[in-house]
Amino acid sequence: MQESNININTPFSFNAGLTSLLSKISEVLIYTDTNGIIRDFTGSIFNYCPVSRKEEIINKKITNLFTIKDNNKNILEINHILNQKNLAETNYCINMNANPELYFPLIINTDFDQQNNKRGIFFLINTNIKRNLENNSPKIYQNSKLQNKTAPNIHVSDKDKFFSLIAHDLKSPFTGLLSYTEFLKNDFNELSDYEKKEYIDNIYKITSDIYELLENLIAWSRIQTNRLFYEPEVFNLTSLVNKVLSLYKFSARMKNINFVIELADPCNVYADQNMIYSVIRNLISNAVKFSNENNKIEISEIQKENCVEITVTDYGIGISDENKSKLFRFDLSFTTSGTKNESGSGLGLLIAKELIEINKGHITVESEQGKGSKFTFTIPTIAGE
Repeated sequence: MQESNININTPFSFNAGLTSLLSKISEVLIYTDTNGIIRDFTGSIFNYCPVSRKEEIINKKITNLFTIKDNNKNILEINHILNQKNLAETNYCINMNANPELYFPLIINTDFDQQNNKRGIFFLINTNIKRNLENNSPKIYQNSKLQNKTAPNIHVSDKDKFFSLIAHDLKSPFTGLLSYTEFLKNDFNELSDYEKKEYIDNIYKITSDIYELLENLIAWSRIQTNRLFYEPEVFNLTSLVNKVLSLYKFSARMKNINFVIELADPCNVYADQNMIYSVIRNLISNAVKFSNENNKIEISEIQKENCVEITVTDYGIGISDENKSKLFRFDLSFTTSGTKNESGSGLGLLIAKELIEINKGHITVESEQGKGSKFTFTIPTIAGE
């Protein structure tokens, strides 16, 4: 029997009728090609696994994201699954969440084309039944899932204070957003083109700030619940920095701030690219937020043995000695307005510290009030143990 595999570049999705039907049940259905590459799935999967975006699943190998076992508790790779006889009659189980001992029953069946060639595999997960395996089963994303990384023991009162700050940081921009949209709605014809552009620019900035805060909240929740994937790879840090800077061109232009990049190209590092992207995004965001007008922000590097040291320098309002001691601390979190009254909860720096440490680096700060701040972190350039 031949295999009729689907080209990974060819768009694939369940038809509308099947999608509508599956949306009404709690079971999870995943469809892969014959190489085990995920092509589509039902949305209910987000209720049971530590991801929140479709792009984190589509075009990923199912046995890399989830652990599949047979009746004898053997871990199965995709080629073993395809070679099984009586595939649909065999009992399997799958681990989809951060509890390495919690598995769901799994039914696997082959999809054939009209010529009876294998073209894909269906994985139907019964999420109504949970099984605890006796042996020590592997974590999600074997050999890549965060290990020995536990969330800090945070006092309830500290959490209350923290979430109060977050609630305030969410409410404030929405108040401004409502005001600007109300002006545009009620007085659109009376406003000049200059005023309309000014309002739209402000709306864009506010929504960008809200999105950034929500991104940080998602990252923070994953760290705290050990639902974060650590996938180190070699990549060009300079390209990543340029990608981040493109997000802040508008904010920098509003303050007439220049970015000065002093990085080798390529500047190759070994780390989780998504995590380092989040770190740089938070540091650049803060640098822009707390810089004065007509200034510059520098991103520089120092090559060291087995690592590179990256420094983000601004010449803005700086941080007092008292507040420096509160940085990277959940229990002593504080909020400071930017030079254009931009809000900030300090969450970004908490996340940056956690992510840098996950990537086997460290982060430090030098700052003088009224003169600016310098945040320095290290990233490995070679794979560790």
